[in-house]
Amino acid sequence: MSDSELAKLHEAALKVLRQTGIYVNHSDLRKILSDAGAVLDEERKIVKFPASMVEKAIEKAPPGFTLYERGNRSGKITLEDNKVFTHTTGGASNVIDLDNRRRRNARIKDVERAARLINVLDNVHAFSPLVTPTDVINGAEEVEMVNMAIRNTNKVIENPVTSATEVDFLFRLFAAVTGSETELKRHPSFAVSVSPISPLNFDKGSSSAMMQSAKRKLPTKLLPAPIAGATAPVTFAGALAQQHAELLAGLTILQTVSPGLPAVLSPRLSVMDMRNSFVSWGTSELGRASAAAVQLINELNLPSDVYGLSSDAKALDEQQGYEKSMNGILPALAGANFLSGAGGIESLKSASLAQMVVDNEIFGIILDTIAGFRVDADTIALEVINSVGPGGEFIKQRHTAEFARKGEQHEPELSDRSTWENWVDGGKKDLIEVATERARSLLADSEPLEIDPVTLKSLDEIMEDARSYFKEQN
Repeated sequence: MSDSELAKLHEAALKVLRQTGIYVNHSDLRKILSDAGAVLDEERKIVKFPASMVEKAIEKAPPGFTLYERGNRSGKITLEDNKVFTHTTGGASNVIDLDNRRRRNARIKDVERAARLINVLDNVHAFSPLVTPTDVINGAEEVEMVNMAIRNTNKVIENPVTSATEVDFLFRLFAAVTGSETELKRHPSFAVSVSPISPLNFDKGSSSAMMQSAKRKLPTKLLPAPIAGATAPVTFAGALAQQHAELLAGLTILQTVSPGLPAVLSPRLSVMDMRNSFVSWGTSELGRASAAAVQLINELNLPSDVYGLSSDAKALDEQQGYEKSMNGILPALAGANFLSGAGGIESLKSASLAQMVVDNEIFGIILDTIAGFRVDADTIALEVINSVGPGGEFIKQRHTAEFARKGEQHEPELSDRSTWENWVDGGKKDLIEVATERARSLLADSEPLEIDPVTLKSLDEIMEDARSYFKEQN
């Protein structure tokens, strides 16, 4: 979009917040916002934000921050400028079984396997627990997912929260495995995400979760998920304006409660097919929506996280290949800081470990593409060109070997670049077979993390408290 178009959308979002306002179903939060300068309609629970209040929140929010792998300070994710990182999808209710390739309900064991697998996937940098398990106590899903993730991956972990209670349990888990609350704040390895309900509805759960995550100083992702044509205007510009207003409202809440809190704007605009009311996650509009949202966020100089490898395909097939690649490369080129989606299929209703392996490959190609290439005297290689001359060959040149070893060309792990004869001799395996075998092999060589007994005891005690609490709520 042009600068003038970006300005129009930003101004439209400010007008939505100033004239329409947001619904906030939390009396304490409404008072906090009112005391800070928001206009309150207590009877309707509507909060309206003056533009100056929103602009102050943008100024208070850090333009970037760093998340750290546990036990590996060099494995850090610094969200700033146009640096791009990736993470898995999260919350799928079904899984494609790695052993029989059948679709079934997700289990807590699937979170464990996914966490162990991501540890050895170099192009997937953070773990959002892949699935929501159906075999744990109702209400305890998010806490169980994080507990299992902590024990099986040292990569950065992020997870959604829907209440203050969930935030508190996750904070206790984070602090226990990090060593202390002080160390957790100094070198955060975790983030939480909160989703308001579009349009413009900050329900009691999301409001309380946002307040608590801000009070706990946890890096927080704001994740509105409007649907164009259903919970947002069907027009692209209108849906973007509303989504941007929801992001700015969430940011203003966080920065009012806890000025300077690390926050990531994580828009999740999707599109309803108006012919059949199906919400599509593989349509070409999704990649454009993500790229456009990133442009708006970049104007604020704040970190972003958007859909990346999303697809409506039900299998690991050609459709998922072109949809994921298309929807991933557009926001990457726009300058997104985080791309999501590794492991997701079927409009993110299902997840697959074999798909995680394929998506690691796709992310690798995307990251290699946006990295560009060096242009200097060594890479232009005029002396080599002159030395070889017309009709010569470059394969024997020292320059060729040197730069080939340095990674001048992208080297895929899954793509078959052999001859037809070699492919036939190897069993004529398609991508599903190759990825499935690769996932099984990586899992066979993986093990849970080594965690000291004292920390394990603390984690066990926290989980005992959590299970007891959620069992009582049922």
